[in-house]
Amino acid sequence: MYDAVIVGGGPAGLSAALLLGRSRRRVLVIDAGEPRNAPAAEAHSFFTRDGTPPGELLRIGREQAEGYGVEVRAGRVADVSRADGGFEVEMEDGGRVAGRRLVLASGVVDELPEIEGVRERWGKSVFHCPYCHGYEVRDRPLAFLADGATAMEAAGLILGWTRDVVLCTNGPSGLAEADCEKLARHGVALREEPVVRLEGAGDSLERIVFASGELRELRRGSEPRHTIGRCAVRGCAE
Repeated sequence: MYDAVIVGGGPAGLSAALLLGRSRRRVLVIDAGEPRNAPAAEAHSFFTRDGTPPGELLRIGREQAEGYGVEVRAGRVADVSRADGGFEVEMEDGGRVAGRRLVLASGVVDELPEIEGVRERWGKSVFHCPYCHGYEVRDRPLAFLADGATAMEAAGLILGWTRDVVLCTNGPSGLAEADCEKLARHGVALREEPVVRLEGAGDSLERIVFASGELRELRRGSEPRHTIGRCAVRGCAE
């Protein structure tokens, strides 16, 4: 019987494990090894670890937690049920463990838009959040994918990193006339046509292709443009 079983070995799960380990609790972390930020080259805004590769950040976190007796086990949880005095956790491989307390730190999964060229550029030239990646593409041309109130919120944020911005809504924007006028005043271009695909050499982004067949070239000199897609600024935890 563990004092706590933590499902998820990302930053949140390892932070909980570190605290509990230092509290001399018997702790098990179960991690499937599929961190959300795996495609990214660097993780940012972690105090003392800014710019550390995601895999290295997790390695350090596991090492520190294990130093206090925390056990980290690779695997995936299939089911959880209440049991006498706590919880029973069933693994996909059939193994079972018990804990007095259960911590769910399984993170989130990004649902990427069904646009050709997005998936292979995810974390490289297509990003989810300006707080995580905006500084690295500061003062470059940026496109972002959003609509409605999210578009207005994201536009205000992204303009802090660059003034060369195009908003792609991938269909009707849902914006009021006053919102469109506000975007225009700040120099944000608005494109409501459906986006068919992203193009560029390798994993760089050089142009957006719309359903009309029109191309939006996204290069300034030799610098490729980047896209920040459907910014999840609230609760962002890369």
